[in-house]
Amino acid sequence: MAEYVLFFESITEADRPRVGGKGYTLAHLAQAGFPVPPGFCLARDALQRHLMANGLDRAAGEVGTLESLRRAVVEAPLPDDVHDALRRAWERLVGGDNEIALAVRSSSPVEDGERASFAGQYDTLLNVQGVESLMRAVKMCWASLWTDRVLTYHARQADAPSFEAMGVVVQVMVQVGWAGVAFTLDPTDRDGHCLVIEAVPGLGEALVSGQASPYRCRVGRKTLRAAPDPPDDGRGGESPPDDVIRRVADLALRVEEAQGTPQDVEWAWAGDRLYLLQARPITTPGSPSAGRTVRWTRENVGEVVPEVVTPLTWSVMEPMGNQGVRAFLRRMGLSAPSETALFGRF
Repeated sequence: MAEYVLFFESITEADRPRVGGKGYTLAHLAQAGFPVPPGFCLARDALQRHLMANGLDRAAGEVGTLESLRRAVVEAPLPDDVHDALRRAWERLVGGDNEIALAVRSSSPVEDGERASFAGQYDTLLNVQGVESLMRAVKMCWASLWTDRVLTYHARQADAPSFEAMGVVVQVMVQVGWAGVAFTLDPTDRDGHCLVIEAVPGLGEALVSGQASPYRCRVGRKTLRAAPDPPDDGRGGESPPDDVIRRVADLALRVEEAQGTPQDVEWAWAGDRLYLLQARPITTPGSPSAGRTVRWTRENVGEVVPEVVTPLTWSVMEPMGNQGVRAFLRRMGLSAPSETALFGRF
């Protein structure tokens, strides 16, 4: 019988293909002593079992539209063995307490890698209470595999494995006072002396989804002293206590050291305790993990796009610019590697 559930403390490197990038990283960091909220991973085998048991293990085109496939994945009943394994894991994690809120998050095998992060592509469900709500939340997380944005993102990753697989991370939610992100590599700091921290009151979902304007600062890697960014539009966010910023900076740098590459870290501050919610490699062309050096500038492109580029604008600019220049070079008889680009997003 397949082992569908693996708690963080038991996950090993060999389990990574089954639990996905996010699940493995959280388990690895928890085992290393980092303050990761307790949780478990539902292995990718559970999704495959669900699809087969309900006759959904065919290509999306054979089942119908993406929308109808997502609906079928959510509405179909979980197989008994997956249902029972998930219930037992829920009881172990929260002691059967329906009042304890959980976060249900994707953990695809292609997520949080050094070449592609898939950040924000899949669905996250927060404040999930009760075992039946957990069952539905897991299926909703699975269903986010079949969206236009995921299929498009995946198609651009030439060496990515099959996307029709996903582990799911289930964690206890903490009562958050502050949350945010920390980037241990700042593209505008040519000397590498600073990291960047963004923070918002309450859940960090408002920040990562773009619904809130954060407090933003640069922090010296050696001094841990913060220099707040001036707001660009008068909407600067409320600032957290200095001690929170220092502790976030220290946590991010320790994660970077443990992982051996610049990190994009999600964190939460609850009461007087700091929690690590996620860590992934920074996957920009200028990061050391990409094996090359790129100098970033807003010359020229800053005249066309003076503000932060939106997903809609990028969906037009990227093919017109980057794909267009590659086609032009090929027509001129010149070599145009797949990574050739006029511009990129950090």
